[in-house]
Amino acid sequence: MCVTAVASLLALVTAQIRAFQIGWHSRDLMQVAAVGLIVLLALNRRIDIQHKVPFLIAAFSVAGIGGIGTLGMFAGMVFIFPISAVIMSIFYPLKIAVTFILSTLLFYGTIATGFCSGALNLPPDCLMINPRHWGVYIASMIFFFVIACVVIYSYRKIMQQLINQISDQRDELTEALKQVRTLTGLLPICASCKKVRNDSGYWDQLEDYIQNHSDAKFSHAICPDCLNKLYPELANEVNVLMQAERH
Repeated sequence: MCVTAVASLLALVTAQIRAFQIGWHSRDLMQVAAVGLIVLLALNRRIDIQHKVPFLIAAFSVAGIGGIGTLGMFAGMVFIFPISAVIMSIFYPLKIAVTFILSTLLFYGTIATGFCSGALNLPPDCLMINPRHWGVYIASMIFFFVIACVVIYSYRKIMQQLINQISDQRDELTEALKQVRTLTGLLPICASCKKVRNDSGYWDQLEDYIQNHSDAKFSHAICPDCLNKLYPELANEVNVLMQAERH
């Protein structure tokens, strides 16, 4: 933003030098107001770039309307609307950018109609062979290049920050997944006692093996079939108690 302010001041100085020769106009006041707004935005560090963009577009539009409305395509501000469209396409939805572009084209067409019909009149010789006006043109071109580079670089910087954030989040997720203990693959299990062979070749109880290779914990109980088989004298009493709890 500071670079934008410096480039704006350079363009303003050259425009005011030219005004001594071709005369002062309301466009000069509009350009002073626009550059003043840009400088204020550059000095205010508390406002982030996304909130500065609308004011920046407004300042560009004021300067562009003042210049093109009186000098036509000879105005140095003819470069301001294309760079404004680039900025809007980066920070705003497509519909808003397209609306701005169409409005700009309508404005250009209106000014062109005014000059072609004679409603607006400006002797081209006072500009084409005027060194001061060429100074404004060159300063405006510098302004265009500076703003374009700054905007694109800022956009790339923001995108790189987002990519880095996503990469960091992915690394954190990958690290978290490494901490998740899961069982996969083929487990050798004894067909008789149901013990499982571990990585060292020893045979462990099934529950011990699962607890060592996962976050699962076992709480031993006895199923109804085993209860009837192992403790038939207690099976009836337990079944009665279980039915009573259900009801």
